[in-house]
Amino acid sequence: MLDEIELLRSLCEKHGIPGYEQDVCLTLKPYFEAYMNEVTQDGLGSLIGYQRGHQASKTLMLASHMDEVGAMVKQIDEDGFITLQAMGGVSPFALLNQMMVLTLRDGRQVMGVIGTTFENKKIKDIEFNDLYLDLGMNQKEVKQLGVRPGDKVTFSSDFYCLHETKVVSKALDDRVGLWILLMVAKRLKEKEKHIDVAYCATV
Repeated sequence: MLDEIELLRSLCEKHGIPGYEQDVCLTLKPYFEAYMNEVTQDGLGSLIGYQRGHQASKTLMLASHMDEVGAMVKQIDEDGFITLQAMGGVSPFALLNQMMVLTLRDGRQVMGVIGTTFENKKIKDIEFNDLYLDLGMNQKEVKQLGVRPGDKVTFSSDFYCLHETKVVSKALDDRVGLWILLMVAKRLKEKEKHIDVAYCATV
């Protein structure tokens, strides 16, 4: 088991846009199994664990999403630039000039940078359709690499500790929620409870 901060780092470093949360789920599962009496996974991929209380008649549910904002591949243009579909509430301003990770169907990961085709527009008027992912390859090379529509694109960002009590990372908004679930489950595991507690890592 990782220590608490390293666990948060591990969760944040996983790449999982909506519909592609499997790696996050695999990271969580050993902790669910360690801290909870029962663990199951529903048909959509959400991970659910229970801590059973003594003669409990009520259930308290704690839930957090597993995903993160990002994009997916739409198509490859004649110059090898990749147009994107936003996944989640990601702003085009947040993507512009960012390094990104494109994950292929076989798990290989390729680095790219976000550029823009917009001309004669003010920055404030930029739209998602004005952006593209540049892998530094021509169209033939991109296709030979195996890039296909639907491949996921996520932020490339390291996990940093600032001072002693602050952290900076991609995907903190959802992954810190998952981390809190695990911290609560760890602390409640040996406590006497008169309710069932359900922990849900949702897709």
